[in-house]
This record gives sequence, C-alpha cells and structure tokens, in this order.
Amino acid sequence: MKNTIATLLVAVSTFAVAANANAENSFRPYVGVDYNYDNGNGNDFNSGSVNVGTQFNDYFGTEVFYQRSDNDVKTKGLARQETRYFNAYGIDLNGYLPMGCEQEFALIGSVGAGEYEFNTGYNAAGWANNRDHGFGYRFSLGGLYNVTDNVALKAMARYVKFDKLADETEETDMMEYTAGVRYNF
Repeated sequence: MKNTIATLLVAVSTFAVAANANAENSFRPYVGVDYNYDNGNGNDFNSGSVNVGTQFNDYFGTEVFYQRSDNDVKTKGLARQETRYFNAYGIDLNGYLPMGCEQEFALIGSVGAGEYEFNTGYNAAGWANNRDHGFGYRFSLGGLYNVTDNVALKAMARYVKFDKLADETEETDMMEYTAGVRYNF
C-alpha cells in the first residue's frame, strides 16, 4: 500500500511539473495546518492535520497530508470502556476556481486517497484491543481566502469512503469538516 501511494505521488508530481511548463504562473509551494472534526458510524473525532502542497497554477495543485485524531471514549455496559483513535496519510488533487477581480477567494474541489489506521482499546479483561487499516477515498468541496500573498485561510467539507477495512471495524464512511491556515512560499 505504501508503494502504491509513493508511486502515485511520483506520477502526480511528474504530471504537475509537465503541466506547469505550459502555465503562465509559477508554482507556489505551501505548508498548512488544519483542525478537523470527523464523524462517522457513531464516532466523533477531533483531529489535526499537517499538509504540504504546491499550487502549480491558478487552477490545479496537489497536497500530501498526515492526520492524527484524539481519543473518542465511549462507555459500553457497566464497566467496559472503549477508546478509539485514527492516523491517516495520503494525497489530494485540488482544483481551484478563482473568484473576484483580485482573486483573493477561490472555490476548491478535491479528490484524493489515504491510508487510514483505526485503533480500538478496551479497559475490560477479555476484550482484545484491535488495529485496523484500509484505504479511504476522499471527496471535498470548500473555499480558500488569501489574506495576504503568503497567508491563506481554508475551509472544507470532506466525505471519506473506506475500502478494505476488516470486520472488527464498523467504519464504512466518514464526514470531515476542516478549517485551517496555510503559508505560501
């Protein structure tokens, strides 16, 4: 799975560099941090993500991300407590639609894929902790506001559809709401 994502990153980067050769605007690399609220199948997570990306021209960019959630703790029965969290990493392809005369605002649509790992722990004897991982396909819509030439604010709504998670995990899909800031170089 890691080799698949690495190959995808190389292919997208090669395509993007070739596309950039014909673009009028030079590419703009950036780093960003996001707060995410994730919910799906009865679990609510707060998570943070770090992303590194490049906007190759006014309309296209790529972004890689790493995401880590907090613990979602649920009490099941009298004495059993379940604690869940997840880690994720992957890539998104972003399309931008600049708005206004100064193009300070842009609508964003993105598609991507990531590797998600869900960890579940129990405080009761007889219950085995489990770790489950699988692929998540990501579809997003949102907006970007350029505060200055270097600082931008971003808000997104994202649907994640999971594939190939084992039977121990009840995750099949997740909605994610993201707000963040990025620094353009």
